[in-house]
Amino acid sequence: MSGEKALIVLSHLADNAVRHKAGSIRLEAVDERTTLLLTVSNDGEPISAPNRNRIFDAFFTTRRDQGGSGMAIARAVMASHGGSIRLKPADEGATFELQFPVT
Repeated sequence: MSGEKALIVLSHLADNAVRHKAGSIRLEAVDERTTLLLTVSNDGEPISAPNRNRIFDAFFTTRRDQGGSGMAIARAVMASHGGSIRLKPADEGATFELQFPVT
């Protein structure tokens, strides 16, 4: 994956975190030999239970009136480069796990 494509995904996560009142965003990376595992977490407003099930659905956004594009774009970018993104359970804020294939 190009740095530009990775930046699109990370920017999307950061923008959503800020829009949901996050004061901090944390990145943790682990090299798992064939995969780079990146965890992106924030301390903003949590994602509601109903939205957790829909967050990656095409055209789903909680900010349509503000031009929100939803997380389907992030998932599509990751998948198009052999990676993945998923929402992890979190007591506070939001936590995403991204898997980048190592080439």
